[in-house]
Amino acid sequence: MGRTNPAAQARPEISGPFGDGYLELDASLTILRPLAWAGRRLAEVLPASAETALRQAHVSGAGTSLVLPAPSAAGPSDERVEWQVHANAAGGLSIFLRRLPDPQAGRLGLLAALDEGFLLGEIVGDPAAPPTDVRFIEANPAAIRLAGEDYTGRRLSDLNSALAPCWREIFRQAPAEGSGRRFEVLLAPLRIWLECYVVRLPIPGPRLVAALFRDVTERRRAAAALEDSGRRMAAIVAQAAVGLSEIALDGRFIEVNDELCRILGRDRPTVLALGVAEVTWPEDMTASRAALQQVIETGQPVAVDKRYRRPDGSAVWASSSLSRLDDEQGRPRAVLAVTADLTARRQNEAHLYESEARVRTLAEGIPQLVWRATRAGELDWVSPQWTAFTGLSLESSLGHGWLEAVHPEDREATLDAWVVAEAEGRFAVEHRIHVVTDGYRWCQSRAALRREDGAVEWLGTSTDIEDQVRLRHDLARARDEMETLVAARTSELANALEALRAEVQERERAEEALRHTQKLEAVGQLTGGIAHDFNNMLQGVTGGLDMARRRVEQGRGADAVRYLEAAQDAAQRAAALTRRLLAFARRQRLDPRLLDPAALIQGMGDLVRRTVGPSIALELELDPARGSSVLCDPSELEGALLNLCINARDAMPDGGRLAIGTTTRRFGRAELLHHAGAEPGEYVGLSVSDTGTGMRREVMERVFEPFFTTKPQGQGTGLGLSQVYGFVRQSGGLVRIESALGRGTTVRLWLPRHDTPAPPPAAEPRATPKRCATGEVVLLVDDEAAVRTPAAARLRELGYEVLEAQDAAAALRMVSARQRIDLLVTDVGLTGGMNGRQLAEVLQDQRPNLPVLFITGYAGSVLPQGVDVIGKPFALDALAQRVQAALARP
Repeated sequence: MGRTNPAAQARPEISGPFGDGYLELDASLTILRPLAWAGRRLAEVLPASAETALRQAHVSGAGTSLVLPAPSAAGPSDERVEWQVHANAAGGLSIFLRRLPDPQAGRLGLLAALDEGFLLGEIVGDPAAPPTDVRFIEANPAAIRLAGEDYTGRRLSDLNSALAPCWREIFRQAPAEGSGRRFEVLLAPLRIWLECYVVRLPIPGPRLVAALFRDVTERRRAAAALEDSGRRMAAIVAQAAVGLSEIALDGRFIEVNDELCRILGRDRPTVLALGVAEVTWPEDMTASRAALQQVIETGQPVAVDKRYRRPDGSAVWASSSLSRLDDEQGRPRAVLAVTADLTARRQNEAHLYESEARVRTLAEGIPQLVWRATRAGELDWVSPQWTAFTGLSLESSLGHGWLEAVHPEDREATLDAWVVAEAEGRFAVEHRIHVVTDGYRWCQSRAALRREDGAVEWLGTSTDIEDQVRLRHDLARARDEMETLVAARTSELANALEALRAEVQERERAEEALRHTQKLEAVGQLTGGIAHDFNNMLQGVTGGLDMARRRVEQGRGADAVRYLEAAQDAAQRAAALTRRLLAFARRQRLDPRLLDPAALIQGMGDLVRRTVGPSIALELELDPARGSSVLCDPSELEGALLNLCINARDAMPDGGRLAIGTTTRRFGRAELLHHAGAEPGEYVGLSVSDTGTGMRREVMERVFEPFFTTKPQGQGTGLGLSQVYGFVRQSGGLVRIESALGRGTTVRLWLPRHDTPAPPPAAEPRATPKRCATGEVVLLVDDEAAVRTPAAARLRELGYEVLEAQDAAAALRMVSARQRIDLLVTDVGLTGGMNGRQLAEVLQDQRPNLPVLFITGYAGSVLPQGVDVIGKPFALDALAQRVQAALARP
């Protein structure tokens, strides 16, 4: 045991495992004091690391201060105390032990006092990766207030809070090593911004991460408002209509806007490199410097008008308002200049001065009397011409004094004109003004109202119109004389007009008589042609019948058949002539059906080729848009086309080209004005074109007249084209013809187009009618016995019971006496007061289901649509077939 240190007597010993106290060790570092531990080795009361630190201090021999675990008889302790180590005289160590301040209490007090929030957490999971989950160890009051709850002891992943994603993002920002990271983040659920500082604590043991944060929402709002205000102010400055600049105290430009750059004619970098003196016009330099010096010294705003010099050497006038800008201590810092471009105003002033000078020169140079009034009727200026004309001086003319020059009788009208001018803004009057050398002369005074900057003035002139007034009087007298002459001449012209009207009427009567004569000639020609043809045909009928009668009387009945056939052939030719005449008159009975013109032409191709012969090439130019139907009589259309082809063949005696085509087009009302019966709409055109001799205009104008022909005598009847014309017009269409000598002829038949497709061709009717097996009763009514008798005989041959009546009255009596009537066959044109249509209506009222077959030889008879009609002349078997068809309908 070594010697004891006397100083140790004054030091307290360690009581218990912790506390302030004193240890004394010998050279072998065996405990000498406290006595309770005397003889113990350090390893018994200290951990090995602490023992090692003391041995190192003993070896060094220098005093030192260490923080080591507190010594404890029970073994190593977690409590750490301060060891003040000193060498003692025994070669050992004297150690003073002092408790360290409680770090927990100090730290918690510090954290509680902070305005910033503080969160301390232990990283859960891979410590090397960005933290995604932490276990909260500590949270100060500021953090608890912000979060609304205390997170201590809980894991971030267990939080059921809208703020959890925000905290996760904040802790993820902690860098893996080194210094912490500072950033700002938005807590969206709370709509606040936080300034955060996150850091990983570099201590052994658990990996800790700390976050320190504070609310900077107001700061950000203020910064955003300041930035927005700055942007707006910058935009205002940049787009200001005046030049704005900040000028240093030495005259250099610090900041300028676009308008000032425009005024100076330089870009912004160039202006900022210059001073005020370098852009000021030399003659204005003194005033510019004085103004700048005055505002700097006095602090009072100063205005200065001066010229700036542009790079091209031109000057620009501007007005600048200077204000001093001071720093925080109130010392002059710079000068703010607001500069307005005066170029336009200066130019306007110069132009106004020049304009006023020109106007004054003009006013003094023109012969009119020029004046100006501030209010209606009160003059404030007159031109020298006024004073020279009226003899009134300038002073005497001002105000209402000028009225002294107006004739007394015209003054009231002049003042009334001023009253009207106040309402309408325009003064105009004719009055007499006194002339100093010649009494009064008529003048025309006019003035216009002019307003400018709130001021009102009238600018007017007075013009001498004495000569015009006298001329008006002379013209008035001449007008009266002229009216008298015109009235006399008008009377003469009226008499002449009446005589001319009478002459025109006489000429119209003569022309009407001429047209009547021409009509009579045409009718004479028509009747002559008809008489000639019918005489030929009647001769064939009568001759054939006469010879047939002779052969029968001679007992040679077989020979009679030949003459009967000749008579029948002549009768059929007469019937064909009748049809042509009816077609010309548009009174033939047509059998209109829906048909496809292109298909009809296609089917006629072989017939036309045989008709025109091999020397003529036939071409069919059919519209590819098939399906256009027309409503007309197919046989008549075929005959019309064949007639046109024959005419074309005759026009090409040496051969040529014949084209038959179809097309469609729309006709408007204006195009159909001269085509009565044709309605506007879609039409299908059928054209026949040849390359023949063509026709002259005078021939074209007559081609549709009956019996007009250009063919040699005996080669044409002249009814072909008139029959085509009549058929087309009766079908609701129109005919157009184009021709030129040596270039050929084209005839187009335009028929109304129908959207309904044409049905397929019907089967040909049976050649011989069938016999009747049930004995149907047919009532046959016709006033011509020659028609009625053979028809009834043929029907009886076929097994029908036929009742014959010559008029409607006889027919009605028969019907009233008979119970059964199966069919009425009646002529339309009956004699005796009731026609066939009326008879049919009466009988159908009595017997609603009674079928009717009409017989007619004239299409002028008006019959209902859809009725059964057979035209005269007809074959008896054709009649029988129509009777069978009528009875077969349900």
